Order: sequence, then C-alpha cells, then structure tokens
Amino acid sequence: MPSTVVGGVLASGLYVLRKEEMRPNVAQYFGDDEKQYERRSAMTHVGKSKVPVFLAVAEMDPVYLITPTFEMARALSVRDRKPPHIIRLAGHN
Repeated sequence: MPSTVVGGVLASGLYVLRKEEMRPNVAQYFGDDEKQYERRSAMTHVGKSKVPVFLAVAEMDPVYLITPTFEMARALSVRDRKPPHIIRLAGHN
C-alpha cells in the first residue's frame, strides 16, 4: 500500500542555512559546502508542496532557532494564504 504524507511537524529548526550562522554541529549534519545550503534549506522547498505543516518553538530556544520558525511561518502563510498552526512550548528548550 503506498503511503501518503498528510502533514509535517517542524520544531526548533534551522530552515534557512546561512554561512555566517553555520555552527560546527550543524555543518556535521548539512555539510560544509555552502553552495549546497540553498538546496538543503527547508525554506527553499515550501512552495513545492501543499503538505500542511505544524510549527513548534520552545520558550527557552536560542534566538537562532526562534527566528527561523517565524520565517517559516511567514513562508507557509504566503503559500497557504492562512497562517500555520504554531505552538509555544512553555518551559522547554
């Protein structure tokens, strides 16, 4: 039986990879070839899908994780013509 993606949950992520914000632990996951950052950024692919997305951000997340969540919310709002569901996880990181 073929499976279908019915939704996605993104929590405290780096949705746009930028050389000036790249940390060693992130580079281990995405690689250090900055020419690939755009292709590997989730934000690049928002317009290529209509899959509903639920976003989560934690109260104690650092700014470098909070800001991309709201950038993603903006992109999804433009794509869907309505805001995505967002939850703030109080007391968490």
